[in-house]
Amino acid sequence: MKTFSCFAPQMHESEKDTLRARFTRLRLENPGSSRAALSIEAARHAAALPEIAGARGVHIYLPMKAKGELDTAPLIELLLAMKKTVMVPVVKGSDMVSAILEASVELQPSPLGNLQPRHLVPADESRLDAVLLPLVAVDRCGRRLGFGKGYYDRFLSRLSREGFRPWRIGYAYSFQMTDCIPSDPWDQNLDILVHERGVVRFFLETDLDS
Repeated sequence: MKTFSCFAPQMHESEKDTLRARFTRLRLENPGSSRAALSIEAARHAAALPEIAGARGVHIYLPMKAKGELDTAPLIELLLAMKKTVMVPVVKGSDMVSAILEASVELQPSPLGNLQPRHLVPADESRLDAVLLPLVAVDRCGRRLGFGKGYYDRFLSRLSREGFRPWRIGYAYSFQMTDCIPSDPWDQNLDILVHERGVVRFFLETDLDS
């Protein structure tokens, strides 16, 4: 386990787009056989996390394979075997809600290009103890760069307003980590990153004074 701290410089949106293109390209350059092996290793590390092992409900993304995201299927299989309540994101307009995922659930393409349940069975988000988030890149303070649509930022912010604060766990390849990513006031930082090599825990400089 590693812990890092950093400050983020200012960055224009065009520079963020450059980062997005760079890390998406790196993911897609990874051979399919390598992606499969790395997803199994990442799943093993994630399932062993106390924050997941002790969770009642786990919210986990279904990957956009066309963009090379780390496959979550091996981890979902482990979570179901662990008798966890598995929830997946469903896009509703500009927002995201949680739906129950079971082995028999029929999936269909979502507006984002990944899969989601064809028939929405709403999940009890009060039982949500951990959220595994996709990301394009993450810095050494847990600042996450997504595709800029803001779904997860709004989702996590809504949960906080409703009195729920699940663990925020990034799930990605180790090469998606970079030095510093700028943050906006609405950005929701990660607590933990899990990748095929292990686990990284984050804290911000302001946390040192608390």
